[in-house]
Amino acid sequence: MTTAIRKENMDVNHIKIEKLNLWYQGTHVLKDINVGIPRHQVTAIIGPSGCGKTTLLRCINRMIDLFPGTRAEGRVLLDGFDIYERGVDVTAIRKRIGLISQKPVLLPMSIFENVAYGPRIYGAGGRKEAEGDRRTLPEDFRPLGRSEEQAERTGHKIINRPAAAPVRSPRPCRRA
Repeated sequence: MTTAIRKENMDVNHIKIEKLNLWYQGTHVLKDINVGIPRHQVTAIIGPSGCGKTTLLRCINRMIDLFPGTRAEGRVLLDGFDIYERGVDVTAIRKRIGLISQKPVLLPMSIFENVAYGPRIYGAGGRKEAEGDRRTLPEDFRPLGRSEEQAERTGHKIINRPAAAPVRSPRPCRRA
């Protein structure tokens, strides 16, 4: 009986966004966004180029913080916990919420820092450790998809094992 009570009181949304506003270099780019994303469901964010889809996804895992001149207000809840509260361990948030993109997305840092970002947040801190991770792949490793780019994204997804992974796809969706 206590299990039933707990299920009734639980929010059905794994990720819940409430009154999210984002400014980029003084321009108000996301305005009063409210959305719930249920656990174990596919949720599509659809819109024209430049409307803020990728920006919204970057807010969900706090990667937007890496871009100079951004300011966010509102709440993004992960299992009821506000990831924008003061004192939140942003690295822990990024470990739990990955961002998978169809094409590589560079962060505003050096190429090496972009490549080493995943290994660093999982404990491999220096150049030697990051290069060591690459050398530990089996010699007979082959790309899993049509292109090396897809294999790199798949490898990143497997290495980081996020609890949630918003996906950004520039391809239009087809209706069934």
